[in-house]
Amino acid sequence: GHPEIGKMQKDVFDDIFDTKDDDKTEEDDPAPLVPVPSDFEENCSCLDNASILFINTNLLLEYRKNWRFLYSTKSHGRSMNELISKISYRGPTVIIVKASNGKMFGAHASTSWCDTDGGWVGNGECFLFSIEPKMAVFHSTGKDENFQSLSSDSLAMGGSKGSYGLELNDDLSSGTCCADIQTFHTIQLAGDSSFEVDHVEVWGLGPEPDMDTERANTQPRKPNLSTRGGNVDMLDLESQIM
Repeated sequence: GHPEIGKMQKDVFDDIFDTKDDDKTEEDDPAPLVPVPSDFEENCSCLDNASILFINTNLLLEYRKNWRFLYSTKSHGRSMNELISKISYRGPTVIIVKASNGKMFGAHASTSWCDTDGGWVGNGECFLFSIEPKMAVFHSTGKDENFQSLSSDSLAMGGSKGSYGLELNDDLSSGTCCADIQTFHTIQLAGDSSFEVDHVEVWGLGPEPDMDTERANTQPRKPNLSTRGGNVDMLDLESQIM
């Protein structure tokens, strides 16, 4: 049979990560369908074989080989500060959320996470996705750049405050989601505007980056207009138009 189908038929989560055989080395395929995990911990994940393949085949080729385990509510403290300490400046990531109602969904963050201080990081390679009840990917619309937002209060992707495409609260116990956003062609991922969190996990993608380099390269985009008190920085506005 086709080797891809053979991989999909593996029964156990650990098996789908086992890409080694006697005839090939890991270097033979720079973009395998099945990722090779590092720092993997037992019972850290809620993903099954089909879900892993679905996510991996939607990633850029250079991210498909190496998945680095960064965070799981099954393995780490359930708090935003703990999550931030594990995922900041660690390169592109995949976030998976399982809601208490059984829905499973998540997001691919294309750049390192950092405290965005009211701004945004990320680019049009970011996307949201649904796993349960149906697998689907929701790509960028190109209408805005509100891709990744992170603070001690929340982690969010897409939309804006009060109507994020996906948001997790500060103790990772609940979240919100909104379909009516400019950033992604998305649906209401949890089936409702708010949801209770059963599980969260995060995987880093690709080779482990140098954290100092990531700190230097990850600069949040700030709003260019200051509208407090009705004031607009006209010089800044003119510099963008010209």
